[in-house]
Amino acid sequence: MKLNIEETQKFLGSVLVTNKKNEEEGIPAVAISLVGPAGIAKTSAVKGLEKTPIGSADGTVKVVKVSMANIEESGDLTGFPTKEYEVKNSEGETQWVPESQIEKFEPTGESRMGYAIPKWLQEGMASDAKYKILLLDDYSRATPQILQTCMSIIDEKAFVSWKLGPEWTIVLTQNPDDDASYSVNSLDAAQDSRFLSWDIRYDKDIWCKWALKAGVDERCVNFVYAYSNEIFGQDDAINPRIVTKFFSLIRGVKDFTSSEGRVYCRFMAGSAVKGDSGQAFAQVFDAFLQKDLDKVPTPESLLAIKSGKDLIKKIGYALQPDASKPYRDDIAGIMMFRLANYLVTGPKLKPWQVENLAELLNDKHTLREDLVFGVCDRVAKDKSIKGQNIITRLIKVNKDLRQYLGS
Repeated sequence: MKLNIEETQKFLGSVLVTNKKNEEEGIPAVAISLVGPAGIAKTSAVKGLEKTPIGSADGTVKVVKVSMANIEESGDLTGFPTKEYEVKNSEGETQWVPESQIEKFEPTGESRMGYAIPKWLQEGMASDAKYKILLLDDYSRATPQILQTCMSIIDEKAFVSWKLGPEWTIVLTQNPDDDASYSVNSLDAAQDSRFLSWDIRYDKDIWCKWALKAGVDERCVNFVYAYSNEIFGQDDAINPRIVTKFFSLIRGVKDFTSSEGRVYCRFMAGSAVKGDSGQAFAQVFDAFLQKDLDKVPTPESLLAIKSGKDLIKKIGYALQPDASKPYRDDIAGIMMFRLANYLVTGPKLKPWQVENLAELLNDKHTLREDLVFGVCDRVAKDKSIKGQNIITRLIKVNKDLRQYLGS
């Protein structure tokens, strides 16, 4: 089973709670490795947990990221060697302290070589979050020596003189080691057995929802929604990360279809994706523009229409301007996905907007039943208060929609 990003975050949240409870009861925590292609938001999924309460309203998360590809000395990960001294505190208990603190206690005469608390751990210790994650990012891009050093850290959450508390969970991110397009180190059986691996996959709907929330140009979101298989399904050289960078550079172009806009977009596509892949990517973008999919009406513009009849007329014309032309399934798919997403992420609809929307969804001539079901299913599956609220309001206006909304 491969997880999408939303499933990954949900399961990781459960792991944080379980690991903490287990360790408090003397059961070792389990590290998790997220394995998947480049640019599908594995790292962002982990960091995104900082914005999501885990387990309860006070279940805050702190993520401490260590970029493994940048670790050149093991001391950057483990802390550097330092001499420690055994002392007695005021209650007669013994403990180990660095030389700088020895004068505050009674020395026993014993000493040892320990390791200073690494910088990343100091950052984590300064946080009062209920749950903490040590994120070993791009884990398999570390050198073999660093990977060897990590074995005890991952397995025991400790290294010589320091130890992570029960609130900590270790998470790794990796690219597949069986794909020649990635320059990563393969792990042996002993290293692999120190964590559980989850396969992570790209999901079109989830990426588009993220992109709209992150402020990616809406025209570009339409492009990914309509041509996701053509963009990402054929070539490892093209991934969501590099495509997002391309979108950032063209978002200032007012009209993609102008002669100047087309030249600029084609050049940027070629600079984002090299060689033949870049040319193929530019051709797909051209096909998108030729079908006017960059001009699909936005949910905001549709829901601003004051009359239900006018709303139906507007959408009907966009999908089929006249009887001699085919029904635009591509436009319908984009429009209804965007509409469903807006209903659960946008501002609260006014009563007249809910009435117009209910009238549209109940109109059997403009929208095919599968499109109506698609919108309603996406909203019904959203467990947010806003999603459940719009379901209740739509059914109150038109009880016939219950069959689609599942309530």
